[in-house]
Amino acid sequence: MGYAEKITLGVEPDGRPRGETIITDSSGEGKPLKAHLHRGDFGLSWSVEDYGEPSGGETGVCIASLDYYKGQLRVLVWGDVNQDKPTAIIPLDGAKTELHKKS
Repeated sequence: MGYAEKITLGVEPDGRPRGETIITDSSGEGKPLKAHLHRGDFGLSWSVEDYGEPSGGETGVCIASLDYYKGQLRVLVWGDVNQDKPTAIIPLDGAKTELHKKS
């Protein structure tokens, strides 16, 4: 699995915090990518260099978001830059700590 280097904290133009890091390719074959973590209106989202719809900014737009909706934590993924709505919504109910099976 690739890894993210140290996260550098910054601020968006509107004053919201932003994190920036470099993601390495787990196979060692691809170039490292710059990624940004953003605090949005409804959760955390991230954008990655060369992915997402170009927005005129340096980071493009969100390709995935951690969302909390109606008491459910979920990941929203935009896997197709031509779609306005997420292409996948992954509920994280099964990832709760209380469900962990002890061995």
